Amino acid sequence: LKIGIMKGNAESMFTYGSILLLDPKNVTEGCQYIEKSIEKGCTTALLAYGYYLDHGEGVNVNKEKACHYYKMAADNGEIRGMFRYGSKLDKGEGITTDKAQAFRYFQMAAERGHVKSMFNLGNMLVKGLGTQSNKAEAANYYKKAADKGHVRAMLNYAEMLKDGIGVNTDKEKAAYYYKMAADKGNSIAMCKYGYMRSKGQGIEVNNEEAAYYYKKAADCGNAKAMFNYGCMLNKGRGVQASEEQATRYFKM
Repeated sequence: LKIGIMKGNAESMFTYGSILLLDPKNVTEGCQYIEKSIEKGCTTALLAYGYYLDHGEGVNVNKEKACHYYKMAADNGEIRGMFRYGSKLDKGEGITTDKAQAFRYFQMAAERGHVKSMFNLGNMLVKGLGTQSNKAEAANYYKKAADKGHVRAMLNYAEMLKDGIGVNTDKEKAAYYYKMAADKGNSIAMCKYGYMRSKGQGIEVNNEEAAYYYKKAADCGNAKAMFNYGCMLNKGRGVQASEEQATRYFKM
């Protein structure tokens, strides 16, 4: 590292500065090396130093300064910098809240494949935050994020498909996305999918599968699923009847 630093290598300066921050006695010197690496164009340092300042890792928390470095990282093409700066603008942490600018930075990150930014854009478009409300565009971003594995996006997109918000009503697809989210541990989706299975909404009735998902959701603490599973136990639908077990779930 020292050879690299002597040669003016920005990455070496950043790495050495980060190591120094591990010891509270070397914080000042560590910051100096990181800031020198930034001056020499180390974009990795921009994002990392912003994070250190944001979370107080090796340095005192300074949200305002963190925002400064996140913005620099974003403006230098760092996708996570775009997301983090957008998040600060959205929440007003270390900077004045600016929903329109938050939307712009989330959009920049989403265009480069950042999944959480896609989800955030969906939320902002649904509510008309920082931009005009556009349910169709919101559904588009939710779908993109859902198809890349974002669980809450799966749930939100399923809701839009079920109710025909921003998209044509498609209960079969809604059930598909509910199940995707359910199988990734979302208890709301488990309960919703169980309901669609039990009522045959968009998919065939299958009380055994409905009971399975209700139980999973109930055991995760979902109150509605506790009641629904209790009803199935009470009536013996999709599961062996048991008044005792039904009462237990009703009381949970």
